[in-house]
Amino acid sequence: MMEWPEDFEWGEPLRLHRNPWALHGGLYMEFQAGQFSGKHRSPKAVFIREEFWGDLEWILVANFDGWGMWSHYGITVIPAKHWQSILDAFSSLSLQLQKSESSNQVCELVPCLTSSYPPVSGRNWRLHALQFAMLIRDFVRWVNCQLAYHGCISIIGI
Repeated sequence: MMEWPEDFEWGEPLRLHRNPWALHGGLYMEFQAGQFSGKHRSPKAVFIREEFWGDLEWILVANFDGWGMWSHYGITVIPAKHWQSILDAFSSLSLQLQKSESSNQVCELVPCLTSSYPPVSGRNWRLHALQFAMLIRDFVRWVNCQLAYHGCISIIGI
C-alpha cells in the first residue's frame, strides 16, 4: 500500500484535476479531447490520480474491446460511438456511491480505491464516497461536453 505523507490533504485528490501545472505527487491518467496531441499535460486535458482510476478502468474493460492489457501505460483513443455505454456505467457507479449506506458497501463498490486510499473506509467514509461520486459525475460531464465537438477521447496512461 502507498505511504501517504502526514501532511497530505485527504480531500484534495478526490476530484477531477483540470490544471496540469498544479498536479503534485503520484501518477495521473490524462484525458484529452480528440486525438492525442503528441504532448503530455495538455492545458485542455483533465486528470485523475492513478489509484482512483482503478475502479473506473474495469468499466472500460467491460465496455470497450480496444482497452488492452497495456492500455493503462500507453495511449488509447476511444471513438465517440463507444462512450455512451462507458458513461452510463460510470454514472451508475456514481449513483450507487451516493446511495451507499455503509463503508462496507463503498468497499464493495470501489475496492481499488478503498485499498489505496484509507480514508474511504475510515470514519469519514461518507464524505469520501460522495467526493468520488462527484469526481465521476464531473468526468462524465467533461466527456459529454468534449464529444459534442470531437469524435473521440484520448486516454494517456501513466
